[in-house]
Amino acid sequence: MSEFVNKLQKRFYRRTFVFVLSFTILFLMVLPVIVYFVELSGNKHKFIERLDKLTRLELANIIDEKGEFKPNYPLIEDSIGDLYNYGDIVDFRIWVGNRILYSFGNKSFTGRKFINEELLESIKKNKIISEYVKPQKNENYYLSDRGFLLETYIPITKNGKVVAVAEYYTVAPKLFLLGPQTFVVILFASLIPFIVYVILYREFKNAIKTLDNFDNKLKVSYDKLGISYSNSIKSLSKVLEMKDVETEGHAERVALISLNIANKLKLNSYETGQIVIGAYLHDIGKISVPDSIILKNEALSDFERKIVQKHVLMGYKLVESDEVLSTVKDLILYHHEKWDGTGYIHGLKGEEIPFIARIFSIIDVFDALVSERPYKKAYNFNEAMDVIKSYSGSYFDPALVEVFLTLTENEYNDIISNIDSVNISNIINSAIRVVLNNKVAI
Repeated sequence: MSEFVNKLQKRFYRRTFVFVLSFTILFLMVLPVIVYFVELSGNKHKFIERLDKLTRLELANIIDEKGEFKPNYPLIEDSIGDLYNYGDIVDFRIWVGNRILYSFGNKSFTGRKFINEELLESIKKNKIISEYVKPQKNENYYLSDRGFLLETYIPITKNGKVVAVAEYYTVAPKLFLLGPQTFVVILFASLIPFIVYVILYREFKNAIKTLDNFDNKLKVSYDKLGISYSNSIKSLSKVLEMKDVETEGHAERVALISLNIANKLKLNSYETGQIVIGAYLHDIGKISVPDSIILKNEALSDFERKIVQKHVLMGYKLVESDEVLSTVKDLILYHHEKWDGTGYIHGLKGEEIPFIARIFSIIDVFDALVSERPYKKAYNFNEAMDVIKSYSGSYFDPALVEVFLTLTENEYNDIISNIDSVNISNIINSAIRVVLNNKVAI
């Protein structure tokens, strides 16, 4: 399994598990409350049915058509006592209009009048009114220490006319008093998120297998593409060497020196890859320069020199349309620019010159100095270093020259002596792979 797929899988499992666990905890906290209110609503309807039945059976026979107690009716106190002792009734009263005909819990309220909107609505609409309240009205404040109560108004009718209203206060059921079936529901409901997690896990696992197969196929295609680019780069470099035999081995030497300097500068893998690829393609534009100029042993005329200088522009045009090779187009175009602005082809100055081109220009000139040409002898290591140092601040970036001068002669000799044993193809392939990965990431 590829690193990308492995990371994706771990991230999914971790985030999904955290989500499911968080959701389950929240679910277990909220569900009992939801169930409680559902049960509360159910209990409310049960209480109303029972209270309505009791009202009709116990009170309808002791209230006359004027809304008064029937005289000398022997069962009045017994009937009211039975009502009070029933279930969770904590108080009871009978209203006639806005006057309290009878108050069981607070006898002093009997005969008093109060403004009560729910009572008036029950009388006007001949309708049972019931809701959970915390007693705060003038006529029920003495019940405030009981917490929330179910307040119910039930009309008492005679010949279809409301003659009185029975008011009940019953205890609201507590959460811990819910039946065991509720907790069974909560238990099974809490399993739902984990069941969903298992389903998602299986589906994602199958998707990961498919993705991994595609990833492996893509990796193979990717490697083939990288090898194809690598072969193309080396072939282009060889074409240039065949045109100018004096530059044979120049690309390999510059590439290996570039790796050393890139390490000293602590460049990232992408910048290092640019320099390595640029080492092979920086002079590719010279294939457009006539052989008569390339192979000329004498000093070039001003006209010929201008033709040679155009090789950076030609090289730029050769790679600019290619998605991968275009990553070194700036190195190709600007590697002959100078720090003081006297270079070509645009005469850029200082940090106007791209960073990679500034690095590479030092390495390119150094290798040219230590290489023999028809028009000059090869410099030794120290002589070449002295020339590089002398051009600091004029041709080259002083800060980069300072780093380059830390290259020791032993390091350089190791690079040159091991050039045949080093697997250049692997170095190029690695550089291509880094560039390709960067393109995919973008």
